[in-house]
Amino acid sequence: MPTAPTLTGPRFELRPWRHSDAAELKPAFGDADISRFTTVPPTYSVAEAEAWIARQQRRIDDGTAVVLAIELPDRHGPVGMVGVFGLDRPQPEGLIGYWVIQAFRGRGLARDAARRLTAWAFAELGLQALHLDIEPQNVASTRIARHLGAEPNGRLRATDAGREVTLDRYTLLRAQAQS
Repeated sequence: MPTAPTLTGPRFELRPWRHSDAAELKPAFGDADISRFTTVPPTYSVAEAEAWIARQQRRIDDGTAVVLAIELPDRHGPVGMVGVFGLDRPQPEGLIGYWVIQAFRGRGLARDAARRLTAWAFAELGLQALHLDIEPQNVASTRIARHLGAEPNGRLRATDAGREVTLDRYTLLRAQAQS
């Protein structure tokens, strides 16, 4: 079962979510792009934020995911999330996901946080591949996948919150990440 690490990058810290982060989630819950492409609810309430944080902790506890807050050294509270999901699958691979609130986009935070968590996941969890399943309209995430060195690996259909979606799959192999 994975444990939630605290990882540092040159401009951020990746850390487990805390109950006290609930108030800081308000900008994420109201962001149409975040709620469209992730499981973050489209409207904010303290109860919903606390439930979302509790879900992330349960994922760590049950070994299905490691979901971390992205925090900047000069700002109290998280500005984003990065996680590795699907860790309960029998094959040594997972899915990586991320988001950053609007005020902090365009600074490379999601890319750098994903790169840092990817390195950790390959080294500490023994994963051989990480997938990024991205809706074709999500241009920013496609750009991040390419920056990470992930290669297009087909298209799949999925059901998300009761709606049918098409996803472009990008795959980053451990060997690619180490070269």
